[in-house]
Amino acid sequence: MVTMPHDLTIPAVRTASNPPDAKRAAEAVATTAPASPREVLANPTLRLDASLGLVVIEFRDSGGNVTHSIPSQRQMEAYRTHQETPPSPGRPDP
Repeated sequence: MVTMPHDLTIPAVRTASNPPDAKRAAEAVATTAPASPREVLANPTLRLDASLGLVVIEFRDSGGNVTHSIPSQRQMEAYRTHQETPPSPGRPDP
């Protein structure tokens, strides 16, 4: 049986002491007034259109206005039109 020497050594770790500037920095953070709360808008947002049974993904601009949606407004109108208009008797429903 061959034995291999163990050359692995772990250096000692020193504990960090608090430098004098750390206390002043902590006090400065504690006395600083918190920033005014801003309304954070999630982008994109999900919305359930219950009348169609679809989840709509809406993308908004910085003002909160919807700029794009999936499905688009045009596609949602097509879904609504199809729901309101029954298929013709001679043509099977897809």
